[in-house]
Amino acid sequence: MTTFNTIYVSWNEFVNEMLAKGEVKRVEVVPESDYVQIYLQEDAVVLGRPARTLFYRMKVANIDKFEERLRAAEDGLNIALTDRIPLSYKRTEFFGNAVYTIAFTALAIGLIVYFFRLIGLTGRQGGFSAFVSHTVF
Repeated sequence: MTTFNTIYVSWNEFVNEMLAKGEVKRVEVVPESDYVQIYLQEDAVVLGRPARTLFYRMKVANIDKFEERLRAAEDGLNIALTDRIPLSYKRTEFFGNAVYTIAFTALAIGLIVYFFRLIGLTGRQGGFSAFVSHTVF
């Protein structure tokens, strides 16, 4: 069983083939997107076969109402409160994105300076540079 493939499922497949049969371990909501991540039990069976992966995604039309809809489905399936699926929210990290942006910008500036020096536009006497000392002989 692979754990790296991402397969998308519909709401009906999620409710009827996973939730109703107790195959769901937990669900993560990604508020900045239009999908949720579904994690299955280790020995999960989906559509009558062992699950091909333990990780599925489901597109959701209204991410803000997903928890309400999930709890309503659990109520409809008579799932006890103690057996409800754990639901968590995964936020994308601003710090990680900022570090990548700064690193990429620094790399781009470094490459520009390198190419300018390579073709002689900066850093040499008589070239284009604000730091060239102008001495009069």
